[in-house]
Amino acid sequence: MRLAADPQHPDYNAARLGSNVYLDGVRVHDCVIADEEAGYIIRHALDEQGRLIVQDDEVMCIAEPGQVRITPHFVTAVRAPS
Repeated sequence: MRLAADPQHPDYNAARLGSNVYLDGVRVHDCVIADEEAGYIIRHALDEQGRLIVQDDEVMCIAEPGQVRITPHFVTAVRAPS
């Protein structure tokens, strides 16, 4: 599966925006594109303080290869104890 968070991208699907993306077993929170078959993600580049890196008015992104897993993010209701 391949998914993208950018509405301009051909792999964008609003119904899948609630997905969790894992790279080598670690959840990725700043993912822009994830591709399970090709084995890479593209995520926002962050500085040492965890802030987005902006250059020439564009948010920088980096590609990272590895084992990619995309799972749906289910919201479950928790029942209060009786």
